[in-house]
Amino acid sequence: MKLKNIVSFLIIICCLQTSYAKTPTNQYEALTSIVMKAENFIENNYLESTYPPIIQIKPISKRMKLAQCHEGLSIQFNNNSKQFGNTLLKINCKGPVHWSMKLPVKITLFQDVLVLKNAVIKSQSIDVNDIIVKKVDRKELVRGYFSHVSQLKRLQTKRNLTAGTILSPSNLKAKQLVKTGQQVTIFYSAFGMGIKATGTALNSASKGQLIKVRNNSSSKVIEGIVASEGVVKAHL
Repeated sequence: MKLKNIVSFLIIICCLQTSYAKTPTNQYEALTSIVMKAENFIENNYLESTYPPIIQIKPISKRMKLAQCHEGLSIQFNNNSKQFGNTLLKINCKGPVHWSMKLPVKITLFQDVLVLKNAVIKSQSIDVNDIIVKKVDRKELVRGYFSHVSQLKRLQTKRNLTAGTILSPSNLKAKQLVKTGQQVTIFYSAFGMGIKATGTALNSASKGQLIKVRNNSSSKVIEGIVASEGVVKAHL
């Protein structure tokens, strides 16, 4: 009885060894193929970028055995992951087997941005003579940036800025087209008719902002919208 059990055990071991020996390596997804497809995904994601991304992918452990994915891989940035710097890709096998993995990657992106060539003071407008274009790593642009001179139109500095400062919405603001105490033109409109008057601005404002103005003739304080430099539109 014992001999029979031993023989049965040996037969099972032999079968397992034979089965293991016959397991072809092509049943597993090639790790190099996964890396190549991840690189292609990243490159295609930034086709419109001025500069191609610099991609660094953490090596996948050779011990990882993933079943071959005949229906293709789905690759995307992991939920809530940023799309540059140190981040994660989520890779899924569509079938017939289903598996998922997260691949750590580092993506370096560069962007041409406007940088101050000269120091400027608070409330100063910026023109083409004050700036240069510089290639900057996107990770340094968390506060935003400007890439075209036309974007600086009607903007002014919020504070004194030194040469080399990257221009962004954090250090520029809409230029004030009307300032407190300034004489302005008021355009009243009602029922398709317009009336023109002069007034005194009671606060400063930029284009499109609400402003209070005292009518110089009636001394009545009205509210209007800044339409352009020194011009306020209001309703009767």
